[in-house]
Order: sequence, then C-alpha cells, then structure tokens
Amino acid sequence: MNKLLIAVDGTKHSREVVSAFYDLPSLPEEVIILNVEDPGSGSLMYEMLGEAEMSTFKESIKDTEYKETKDRKAEEILSFYSEQLKAGGRTTVRNMVREGIPSEEILRTAKDENAEMIILGYSGRKGFDRLISGSVTEKVRRGADVPVLVAKKVLMCEEPYTWKDAYQAVFFCSAIIAVMMIFGFVFQEQSFLP
Repeated sequence: MNKLLIAVDGTKHSREVVSAFYDLPSLPEEVIILNVEDPGSGSLMYEMLGEAEMSTFKESIKDTEYKETKDRKAEEILSFYSEQLKAGGRTTVRNMVREGIPSEEILRTAKDENAEMIILGYSGRKGFDRLISGSVTEKVRRGADVPVLVAKKVLMCEEPYTWKDAYQAVFFCSAIIAVMMIFGFVFQEQSFLP
C-alpha cells in the first residue's frame, strides 16, 4: 500500500486508529493524518447549508477567537497522532487540516490524495443520538471508493482484578457446583425406570 488516510478528531474513540494502523499486515509508504474542523460543531442546521451559505459562514468566523481555538486544537490533535505514528519510523507522515462537514471532507481528501485506504475511529453512538446527528463513520463507509477500516475499542476490563473479585468468583462457582451436586443426589435417589 502506498498511501493511507487516517481521519482523527479529539475524541477518545479516535485513539484506536493507532492500534489499527500498527495491526496492518504491511505499513504504507505515506500516511496522511486528517483532522476536519467542523465550524458548525455537528449542528444539523450547518449540514443543511448550501455551498454559498457555508462559504459565508466560514468567512464570518475567520480571524475570530473561536477559529483560533479550533486551529490550536487541530494542531494539538495532529501532533499527538504524528508522534504516535512516527514512532515506527518506516512511514512518511503528513498532517492535514480541512474545514467543513467531516464525512464530506474525509471522502474528498481520500479522492484528492489517491488514498488506497481510510482508517477512522468508531464513536459508538447509538439510538436517538445517532438518528439526530448521524454517524461520520457510517457516511464515510458508505460513500468511500476505497476500503474503510473502522477502529473500535476492544472491550476489556480497565481495572485489574482484586482479591475481593477473586473471592466472589470462587464463591459463585462453588455455589453453582453445590447446587448441581444436590440436584444430582436428589435425582439419583429417584429411579425413573420400573
């Protein structure tokens, strides 16, 4: 693989892309780390704007504290992921910031840069929240012309087991074995054959 696009944001779900990257069978020659600044912050109204209105909106926030904060956050996010992916040293890493609706910008960047694969994190949104705001991951997955790898967090215990946990597990298993033994003796005493 020559070129890979990794879309990241500031959420904890996005961090799983690093593991997914290092789990690839072979590392690409170049990685583009993309952060999409969403000026509307996922607002449903923002996504319904046409190109002219969106351009006017972007122009209105230009050179404001809001935009500077967004730019600073994007740089922090990109520098974090650059450090994580450069640790391997075998791949060229390039950072990119785009502004707009995340799913559309991810797809546009993949096409413009001739990316052979896209990796992005899974937010885990469900139910009403997903219905209202949609899912960037789902929109990218459906609209992409290249394979999309969705990096999900592996479910595991985040805290180590304690002696209390071990005691409860042994007690619970012992109770089940005792109940099974009692049933065995009761049914063994009763003969079902004439």
